[in-house]
Amino acid sequence: MKKTVLIFTMALLIGTLSTTAMAFQGKGGLENSGKGSMQVPIHRWWKFPKAAEKLNITPEETEKLDALYQKSKEQLIDSEALLKKNMLKLEMQFDSDPFDSAKCLKNFNDAQTARTKLAMEKFKFALQSREILGKERFEQLKNTFRQFRQQHSKKAIQNHKGKMSKPKNNKEDRNNN
Repeated sequence: MKKTVLIFTMALLIGTLSTTAMAFQGKGGLENSGKGSMQVPIHRWWKFPKAAEKLNITPEETEKLDALYQKSKEQLIDSEALLKKNMLKLEMQFDSDPFDSAKCLKNFNDAQTARTKLAMEKFKFALQSREILGKERFEQLKNTFRQFRQQHSKKAIQNHKGKMSKPKNNKEDRNNN
């Protein structure tokens, strides 16, 4: 009975903290739902000619953004891997017998530390991008990215609805391929 209560409590706590962390981090970057969203893309958006032209990215800024991206991406990869490893350890600890709640709490704390580190790396990328672009162009970037995500979300919903209403005919699919 105690084990069941502890597992339920830990699962509830993990869910609450994960939801809080995801609300802070957003799906692909830093985000809050207010007007002053901090969400910026963590990819090489300045390599797209339209984006570079719209934001008047100079060759020096391109070099700075390239260096920032490489450094940030390496840190993100390490942080994401650490988080996945810690979540695996936590999962395995939950399934272990005999159950050790102290180890479980340590693994949970390690996972939350890794999640915080990941969020911090994303935030640093946003901060340094802001320093390179300045206030006005950074606002343009955020607005452009927000619009792109909204359009992408609408298209994904429409595609999903279309797939739900049209059952696939496997025979037709094979003939078309």
